[in-house]
This record gives sequence, structure tokens and C-alpha cells, in this order.
Amino acid sequence: NMSLKVQEFVAHSTQVNCLAFGPKSNQVLATGGEDAKVNIWRVENVSNVWSMGQNKSPIESLCFDSEEQYVVSGAMNGSLKVFD
Repeated sequence: NMSLKVQEFVAHSTQVNCLAFGPKSNQVLATGGEDAKVNIWRVENVSNVWSMGQNKSPIESLCFDSEEQYVVSGAMNGSLKVFD
């Protein structure tokens, strides 16, 4: 089996725990990590659009709303945050 690296997104200082693609365009990607950061990416040109590191606990889940206006993150400590 042969695998190819198509794109590489690097912005977390530790492991990435979760990711979500924007359901409307499939051109935005959110990543959440053990470093308690949420990063939003533009898929087409691999640019980090936005980074938020105000969480105090590793990010375990992410979800976009249907219009890609909001991202909800769930952290290991039980907290939920909504970002616009």
C-alpha cells in the first residue's frame, strides 16, 4: 500500500485529539489538541486563520454549525465553548 501526504497542518505543540470539517464548504478545518488549543484552518492554502488557547484542559471534541458561523469545543474538564 502506498500513501501520499497531500497537506500538512502544523500548529499544535502536542498531539491533535480531534478535528472537524465545515459541513457547508468543506474548506475550513478545526483542530483541537492536548495543548488545549483550537485552531481554524483554510484547507485550500493550508493557512491558520485563527487560534484560540484560552482553554484550561485538552480539547476532546469539535463541531461546526451548519453555516460554519460557529465552532463548539468540548474539553476534557467538561467545559464547552462556542466561538464565532
